[in-house]
Amino acid sequence: KNFNDKLTKVNDEIINYQKRQKYDEVWYRFKNSFSQNQNDFINDLLASYKNAFGSMELRNLNSIVLILKALNKEEKAVEIMKDFFEKKAEYLKEEDTFYNPIPNDLDEEVKNLYRETIKESEIIKPLDKVLDKVLSHGWSNKDEEMLKFYKIEDYYKLFISDNENVGHYVSKLIIWSKSHNNSFQVEAGKIAVEALKRIWNESDFNKIKLQKVYKLDFDSEDEN
Repeated sequence: KNFNDKLTKVNDEIINYQKRQKYDEVWYRFKNSFSQNQNDFINDLLASYKNAFGSMELRNLNSIVLILKALNKEEKAVEIMKDFFEKKAEYLKEEDTFYNPIPNDLDEEVKNLYRETIKESEIIKPLDKVLDKVLSHGWSNKDEEMLKFYKIEDYYKLFISDNENVGHYVSKLIIWSKSHNNSFQVEAGKIAVEALKRIWNESDFNKIKLQKVYKLDFDSEDEN
């Protein structure tokens, strides 16, 4: 049985390699020949991509999306993206973007769909844990990528929680929102301030707290 399993595995690897070769050949012809017309190229590319789908990675998808968009095939690009992330969701969720950040050179739609696909997986760290790390030990590109996942609702839930460090988070994030040094800080700070506006509007008591402790006045901002 073990021998048969190994033989099957080797056969599968050979088949997958051959499929991948056909996919690579399409790109080779694209780069090295002018004999192929646009429709033939697109048909060959998509056929080889689907045939080798099991070995296709995020960067393969990105290359296809970019060329389809360049050829004004937006609908086909969207179709390919949706299909990829639907079928590869579980595999992608196993990747730890906390230690392997999303490449910055991805197409924006690919990047956004990737983020949405893995957002609910266990690899996303609680917001307070990420802030603790960033505010205590500095940050890396990985931390910047992680902070991009959090929305107003995430900050709101943290701010109204019993976490003993809420005051520290709020103070730092307000400073971030006014920063001119780092775009990820400004983005995170502004999202946090939007959560504070929601808290401000919930009661006069909250307004007094935010005015007295954090020197915020959203009412005067609205008047301006």
